[in-house]
Amino acid sequence: MRGEQSIPPKGGANIPPEGGTTNIAFHQWEQIRDGLADLWEWWVDGAHLRPQWEGKGKKRDIVPAYVHKLIKWSAPLDEQEAYDQSITFESATTMDAHLGDGLFRLCAWVHFFVAEADGWLDEREE
Repeated sequence: MRGEQSIPPKGGANIPPEGGTTNIAFHQWEQIRDGLADLWEWWVDGAHLRPQWEGKGKKRDIVPAYVHKLIKWSAPLDEQEAYDQSITFESATTMDAHLGDGLFRLCAWVHFFVAEADGWLDEREE
């Protein structure tokens, strides 16, 4: 299908589609897969729900959990809406669920296509 991006096979050519951007190489997809697996582990550990240390040495401080940034980012951007007291913010549980769902989908998608490009899904003789 024209314009459809795919992961090049291991050792395959990295030729950009006509008029498109350069595709990334297979080993870069493996790095993305591994990075997503690390993010998944971070999410499962609940690190985004806990306050974190920031800084080094004597200048260390405790900063709010990452989920608070997600809640702020999901808040209305319209200046007039920002002062409306009837608007309720998303809960940390909702943000956690959306983040987990998104990471799960990205991990599954990338892991599948990397496995397919690496030949893991090919029929094997027993």
